[in-house]
Amino acid sequence: MAPPVATETSTNTNNGSIPLIAPNPKSDYPYEHLLPTFDKNEFYPPLKPFEHIDPAARAAALPESEQRAFLKNATRIRNLTPKIGTEVVGIDLTSLDGPARDQLALEVARRGVIAFRDQPNFLAQTAEQFREWGSYYGR
Repeated sequence: MAPPVATETSTNTNNGSIPLIAPNPKSDYPYEHLLPTFDKNEFYPPLKPFEHIDPAARAAALPESEQRAFLKNATRIRNLTPKIGTEVVGIDLTSLDGPARDQLALEVARRGVIAFRDQPNFLAQTAEQFREWGSYYGR
């Protein structure tokens, strides 16, 4: 077996977390709090079955004219290919309410990928706010 091409060492921080990306003390990266970490001391119980309600299904029940209402304030919507991918400018993700999040889920189901440009408010959220955002769409 060949030796590894490169090796990487990491240092343990005070709280037991191991950064997956080496921190740069000189960095002024504004989203350093979003970089991935792994806490080797954290364990979770086994997952239990749960009933998933797809938010896209709620939006699909709306009349066709209302299924993309969350995009009404967008300044630009550009389909990246005819079938897959959309770029959206002018929508602040933090301002989306429940029905708008349902519509977003439906649009992602239809287009596969949606990129929202210029989201400083979304990126400035706390970890708890990110958890809440993700849990809206499932566990």
